[in-house]
Amino acid sequence: MMLRRAKSILRNYQFTGLYDKGYHTGSEFDIAHSLGVETLVAIPYICKASQAPDPIYNVEYFKYDKHKDCYICP
Repeated sequence: MMLRRAKSILRNYQFTGLYDKGYHTGSEFDIAHSLGVETLVAIPYICKASQAPDPIYNVEYFKYDKHKDCYICP
């Protein structure tokens, strides 16, 4: 709702929405995309408890293949 409100108040359709890490959802990004608003969000810290037992399987080691639209496991 804030993006819609900002567009109405600013009467400008070209601005960047900044999201606080940890306080956003996929549906908010979908709304921003549908409104044509670029968004930026910091990558949240992943605590040790959420990491894989073997560090090689942590998310930062997965590679995205855009041609196949899939992730490659290390």
